[in-house]
Amino acid sequence: MDDALTDREKELVARHGDFYRALNGGMRLPTTPEQTRFVAVCRGEAVPETEHEIAFTKFVRFVKAQREQAAEDARRKAETGTQTVEDEPGQKAYPSRLDRALDGAAEWASKNGFRI
Repeated sequence: MDDALTDREKELVARHGDFYRALNGGMRLPTTPEQTRFVAVCRGEAVPETEHEIAFTKFVRFVKAQREQAAEDARRKAETGTQTVEDEPGQKAYPSRLDRALDGAAEWASKNGFRI
């Protein structure tokens, strides 16, 4: 399965993310067979098949990879003592363009209620 989210998957995550998160986190109990299956997919007990299951699974992997990359970048930065550079005066400084992109994705996830 390709890890890049399609526009449709991004739309599903943006629209239903709070509901997905509530089911995944146990804050909402499943009331239908589809929701029960969604929870099983989140636990790794079933392979994602529906567009909702696939979208959320891909999003979770994306955020996890983003966090791991940010932690690795921070570790490397601490080891090498790399200085951050501002692209333009007054803007937030990032060690690389990738860091800026990851920060933007994390901000989007936070604004949309995801806690992964």
